[in-house]
Amino acid sequence: MTSMNVLVISDTSHVPETIETCVAMRWPDYAVTSTNGKESAMHDVRRFQPDLIVLDLSLSRVNPLVIVRAIREQTNVPMLVLSEPGDRSLPLQAMEEGADIYLPKPLHHLEFLARIQAICRRWDPHKGFSIADPLGQSIYLDASRQCVQIDGREVSLTPKEWLVLDHLLKNEGCVVSHAELLRIAWDKTTHTTAVVKKSIAALRCKLGDNPKNPSIIRSHRGRGYSFSRPKFGSGHQTHRALTSAPP
Repeated sequence: MTSMNVLVISDTSHVPETIETCVAMRWPDYAVTSTNGKESAMHDVRRFQPDLIVLDLSLSRVNPLVIVRAIREQTNVPMLVLSEPGDRSLPLQAMEEGADIYLPKPLHHLEFLARIQAICRRWDPHKGFSIADPLGQSIYLDASRQCVQIDGREVSLTPKEWLVLDHLLKNEGCVVSHAELLRIAWDKTTHTTAVVKKSIAALRCKLGDNPKNPSIIRSHRGRGYSFSRPKFGSGHQTHRALTSAPP
């Protein structure tokens, strides 16, 4: 992708300016459009057909969750939401309504770029989110039923396992910390990162990912985990495709 068309929904000027600075670092051909209300946002979604939507959850004149729902009724384009530092509730509600990822403010340019590149390179405007290899067997993530299908065989996930896998997939190629996964799926005041490790082990087992040498969910000592496309070797390795249904 050599161009990037971003719609920023915020009622402050510094958020669009920061986003434009970040986007200009990576894409030579870019456009950043800003708006601050539900009706104007929906108009701009239809008019500009953005590659990415960035929604500031600190909107003062409209409930941002209403905007998330309205956008998802029209399009599955990648959506990133920005939250206030320390606010866990609102961004998680936004993700339940259809946002793909959230980042706390203030934005760090390189982290922002890494996150949006991860979700945008998986985006197919005709199919939604997908990661696919044209060969062999397939793994499909069914977002509507929160389960995994491996070559047509359904593999059930617990609600926590689904939240962890879905978040890792949306951050493909980026290291997601134990603390972040804990925030996404559990109440960190009553749980420790041990529950994250247990969930990762269960997911690897269900996905057929070798726990001694994982190729799908990779461990980064002292940092967390990342989701990667399986590395295909010679013919005796299983070829797999991972596809996430449109949110």
